[in-house]
Amino acid sequence: MSELWKTSQWARLNDWDWLNQPMPESLRDVKKRIAETFPVKFFYHMLEFARLDPNARDGAHFVRNEGEFRFVEYDPISAQLIQLFRTPRTIDRIRSSDMLTRLETLKQHRLIVPADKDEPVDCLAVFYAAITLFGIWQVEHEFVPALQRIADLRPKRVIEIGTGWGGSMFSWAQVADPTARLVTIDLPWGPGSLVVPTDYYPRFQQFKHADQTVKCILADSDSDEALKYALEWVDGDSVDFLFIDGDHSYEGVRSDYERYHGLVRPGGLIMFHDVFTPDGGEYPEGLGVAKFWNEIRSGFEHEEFMLDQNIGVPLGIGILNVPE
Repeated sequence: MSELWKTSQWARLNDWDWLNQPMPESLRDVKKRIAETFPVKFFYHMLEFARLDPNARDGAHFVRNEGEFRFVEYDPISAQLIQLFRTPRTIDRIRSSDMLTRLETLKQHRLIVPADKDEPVDCLAVFYAAITLFGIWQVEHEFVPALQRIADLRPKRVIEIGTGWGGSMFSWAQVADPTARLVTIDLPWGPGSLVVPTDYYPRFQQFKHADQTVKCILADSDSDEALKYALEWVDGDSVDFLFIDGDHSYEGVRSDYERYHGLVRPGGLIMFHDVFTPDGGEYPEGLGVAKFWNEIRSGFEHEEFMLDQNIGVPLGIGILNVPE
């Protein structure tokens, strides 16, 4: 019997105007370099993303250990083949020589893979895809191992407080269950938020797994309205994973925790960002996450992912394991 092939679960179609997308001004130069490197519309394999090569001319050349990041420019035949192989089938059923030629290109770029191929998540690749496609306020040595914890959980219900540039919600969607329901809440015009987080909604639809659902809620996480919408979106089910990265004041993070933590099921995870301060102990206004984290962590089995605390900026990820 001939070998069966299928479309990779990590195959993605990018269709995005890189230069005119909503973005923080601080990322505009980066996006311009990306726009000069990638076409607007192309297919790519998610796990081909990796760190930016510091030795590359103009800083816009992406590489992995086995070579540069590769993509296939969009064309109708490639699109037809990618759709066709969402149901596993044999290559010998393809008769057109043109389609066979395109199929070899898709195989080369891992967009079409053997049906029995194991395709585990690569959290490092997801992290650098998040940087490239959205922007994310995280650093590799903290976020990648923390993301692996979420990947191990394979959550089916996710609530995020603080959309920011969209990179973290993008990351949760990649490692969550392929049928997961995910919701992200952000305050319009809030500190660090996108101007209008829902502008990124079409982007989430491009990059989520096909059977996932993602919702952007534009509201104050401290409002009854936001909580009501979040509960509706997860169908009233218990939440597997809650990410709190919104208001960084002590009162704000405490309020978010108190309002949402009861939704998380036993065995679920609650993650906080910016859980320590660069001065090693003081909690200036707006950096109350560390103070709250230090108060609450002792009551839970917990994990911390932190860089050298002397780098001079608030960082660090803390994860609470909700008791079974």
